[in-house]
This record gives sequence, C-alpha cells and structure tokens, in this order.
Amino acid sequence: MTGREIGVVITTYDKFDHARANMELIRHLWSPFFDRVVIVHAVNGPQVWSSYLEDHTVVVAPSASHFRGAASLLDAGIAALAAAEPGLRHAVCLAGDCWLYRPEWVRDLVEEMHDQQLRLAAARFEVTPRAHGVAREHGDPTLLPGVGLTSDFFVLDVPWALEVGMVPLSFEEFLAKYGLLLDYLQEIVLLERYLEGRFLTGVRADLQRRRWHKDGLGSEGLRAARRFLRLIVERPIDPAGITAPPHKGHWPTIGLSTTEDPSRKRAELSAVDGLAGGPTIERFVSSEDLGWFAAGAG
Repeated sequence: MTGREIGVVITTYDKFDHARANMELIRHLWSPFFDRVVIVHAVNGPQVWSSYLEDHTVVVAPSASHFRGAASLLDAGIAALAAAEPGLRHAVCLAGDCWLYRPEWVRDLVEEMHDQQLRLAAARFEVTPRAHGVAREHGDPTLLPGVGLTSDFFVLDVPWALEVGMVPLSFEEFLAKYGLLLDYLQEIVLLERYLEGRFLTGVRADLQRRRWHKDGLGSEGLRAARRFLRLIVERPIDPAGITAPPHKGHWPTIGLSTTEDPSRKRAELSAVDGLAGGPTIERFVSSEDLGWFAAGAG
C-alpha cells in the first residue's frame, strides 16, 4: 500500500552525477511507497545544469562559502516546492550525494511525523573540540541535542515551517546582522547549529501563536522543540569520527549513503538487493573505471 504524497528537495553544487543518480533512485524505488513524489532540484554550481528527472529546477547564485551556499539552496528549493505544491506537507531535503534507497523507511518516518505531529526529523550533529578546535557546550540532553542538526538530510513539515518562520533560513542576513558579535566571540558559524536554532525559533513562535500558557522563551520552548523533533538516531554524526560515525558514510538500516568516494559508494550499493535505477546508476554499479563519475560537473 502506498503512503501520502512526498516532496524531495535535492541541493547540488557541482556533483551532477551524484544528483542524477539520486533522482534515478527516487524515481525507480519510491513510487510503490508513495502516491506521488515531487522533486525540486536547487543548483548553484559554476556549470550549467540540464534538467533531468526533477519536476522543478531552481538555479541559485553561487556562493564562495559552503554554508552560505547550502543555506541558500535549501531556502530556494523549499520555497519553490511550497509555491508549486502548496498542499504538500512533508519534504525530504537531501544533498545531491546523499542517496536514500530504502523508501519504506522514509514512508514509515513520514507516517510517524504525521501521526505524532512532529515537525522536523533530523540526525544529531556532534561538535567536538578535536574537529573544530573549539570546545562546545552540549546543553541538557533531555532538551534539544544542543550540538546541531544535520542539514544534508532532514525531513520537514513545510507548511508549519513557513507559518512559524523557521524557513527561509536567511543565513546570509544572520551573518550580516551579527557578524561583529560572532567575531568578538570568535565563534565558528556552523549551518547545523544554526538550523537547530531556527527550529527552536519556529517552535517558540508556534507556542506564542497558540497563546501557550507557559513562557516559550524559557525552558518550555526547549521542551516543546524536543517534543516536535524526531531524532534520526540511526545516523548520529560526528565530523571527526571520534564518538560516532563520521559525516560521510553508509547507514544500511535506513538505506542512506553519503559517501563521496565513488569506489566506496559503489561497494555499498552493489551489496543492496533489488537496487534499481536509470542509466547513471547502472553505469555506476557496473563500471570498472569510475573516473567519469563526479568528474567536475560531468
């Protein structure tokens, strides 16, 4: 039995082969599990992208900063999806090289979010002193993770996020407004940490809108945010790979591969039973020489 409609926002800089393969997996594997799949592809790389299997393409101005570029792609992709499909509730946001080949897990996650009125599903993003050279406070583990939420793969309740102001992220505006303070604090601005903060801002706005009887700017806001968040505990992220799997890897339980190295990624996918895709996936799995794959924007 199929599930509800789902949106997918794929963001790409120059990994065009990754993006094509990503779309092929979604088109070939997801249909039995969803009534309808709408793909929006947001691109901001130096090369020209030719529309492939997406329903909508959004070209975004390039950015010299990885985090600024990633945030602008998410903003543009989510906005385009909301404008084209105003009745669509949930969106899976994926970086181009983040491939999801177990759509049954995605369907179950979305059903859980719908039934329990969860607004965001994301993995915890650890921040370690060895990874960033700066010690961080992890906060109260019973509230929000306090270390950030992954920005390369998350599932969002789009109408809710728009209504309460979680999105657009407006990362560029944040940096322009608070740049001097950030410099004074010698703070590293991480998009994952910022995403968590925007989620909390949205939750507090939601409580205020509903005239919640307790102070959303106090601990009640944090508790409510924790209740609205579905942590993807199958995929804890530690950029340094010290206490948890690293940022790039393979999580077979949820069918997620974020590996950048083509040989490793091929080995991961070759072991998956029933894997289906289009010409990019077929060539990727069968090629002995992967020099053609992800060579610039090829």
